[in-house]
Amino acid sequence: MYNQKKPRVTVSCGTKFHSDYTSFQLQQHGLLQQVITAHPKRRYLNRVNLIKKSVTFFPPIFALSYILNRIFGSSNKLSKWLDFNLPVLFDWFAAKKLKNTNVLLTWAWSGLSSIKQIRKQGGIALVEECGSCNKFQNELLEEEYQHLGLKFETPTPNFIIERQLEEAKIADYLLCPSQHVINSFVTNGIEKEKCILIPYGVNLGIFKPEWLKKRRIYINLCWNCWC
Repeated sequence: MYNQKKPRVTVSCGTKFHSDYTSFQLQQHGLLQQVITAHPKRRYLNRVNLIKKSVTFFPPIFALSYILNRIFGSSNKLSKWLDFNLPVLFDWFAAKKLKNTNVLLTWAWSGLSSIKQIRKQGGIALVEECGSCNKFQNELLEEEYQHLGLKFETPTPNFIIERQLEEAKIADYLLCPSQHVINSFVTNGIEKEKCILIPYGVNLGIFKPEWLKKRRIYINLCWNCWC
């Protein structure tokens, strides 16, 4: 059972995604225990003011795949192998860094060992599911390939599909960016109650949609006319 003490959260993310923003908000509320990542230090700390001593930087192992993609293209076999196996390696090391943690936030594919460890310690585990269930994706693709009379070869290894589902089954909660993602897991046997819908936000300092600009102009015009 989860110990009802003040949450001490570890954010474990092999690369970056939005883990830096999440960690910063946890830090602001006094809830962050630590961040574990294998993203290059200079690139991880360039968006928010995280306390440096709270971040554990592993060697940037995921850069290997990135470099190979740039040189040989994304279809090279070694790069693909690394994409699926490096998260497992990262997870193995991250699981050994959870001693003082009672809440774990980890990313799909790279959290199985860490989830087992935090549950063993009596903590709770949350998994960030950035996309739909891989098993669901494969079944959908296979059906469409059959409609076209084409042979389907899964782009995702079976061990990753099984790993993702096992993570989902033993985690306490899944953080899902859309109802579609929730449905894809529920279809594959995951309890709906553990799926939490949290749509991704947008940094309006970077993304400035044209429709919003036009709406503001319209509001200003209406206000000026009324005044």
